[in-house]
Amino acid sequence: MTTQVVNLAPDPSEAPYEGRELAALLCRELTGTSLAQLSIAFGLGHPDSSANLVKKAKRIISDQMHIKKLHNDITNSMMKIENQA
Repeated sequence: MTTQVVNLAPDPSEAPYEGRELAALLCRELTGTSLAQLSIAFGLGHPDSSANLVKKAKRIISDQMHIKKLHNDITNSMMKIENQA
């Protein structure tokens, strides 16, 4: 879903991968979903697989300022929506 909204990478061919990692991190942070549940939702075979997605997303965020800004923007938007409900 994230990759459909925003091109995350300077190279568009990389966007689905960074988008998937960012989506996993956002799901984990915003919903408190367990790694096992996250793995199922992302079609992964093992809970460690979703843990790896989350770790990679954190690495990407620390390395790329535009991804960090995007992460913060999405998180802030979701918190506003949650507070309105």
